[in-house]
Amino acid sequence: MSAWLAAACRSAVAPRDGALSALSLHELGAPVIKAVLAQAGLTAEDVDELIVSNALGAGGNPARVLALAAGLPERVAGLSIDRQCAGGLDAVVLARQMVLAGAADVVVAGGVESYSRRPLRLRRFADGRAPEAYEQAEFTPGPTATPTWPRPLRPLVSCWESAGRRKMPGRWPAMQRRAPMQRRPERSFPLRG
Repeated sequence: MSAWLAAACRSAVAPRDGALSALSLHELGAPVIKAVLAQAGLTAEDVDELIVSNALGAGGNPARVLALAAGLPERVAGLSIDRQCAGGLDAVVLARQMVLAGAADVVVAGGVESYSRRPLRLRRFADGRAPEAYEQAEFTPGPTATPTWPRPLRPLVSCWESAGRRKMPGRWPAMQRRAPMQRRPERSFPLRG
């Protein structure tokens, strides 16, 4: 038995609170699912399962909501996974394993996020103190991570000012030194995708 990647598609990418900020997860993902099915020459009825990685959602089963929004049959339950970075790739790997195991013939897999629409996260305390907002979970690895867990939660700060931690927006100068590129073509690339 073998498994094939029949088609690939992605949504446009926009900065946080940018052009796509009003769209929910299912509004971002449903058109992508429809497009990938069209590329593969498949219909919604052909789909056996949908596997979606989502790390920032409000919980529940985002894959199920996405399956219904994309017009997939009600028998497609939707499997949501939370693997953080590269979770979309993990979804594709799981899809392959389902096909190879004979559990499904057609699996749509990928990831969906909306940083603009992510829920506010709060940590509760057993001693009754007021909940404390945070942006990154205490187990998040990074350059300032300590080898011992749990470490104190960081207060809610933006991606741009994240308590001295270097985030993606601040990585541009280092990338530019290693592999010179121009911003305009790089910013327009997701729009062409």
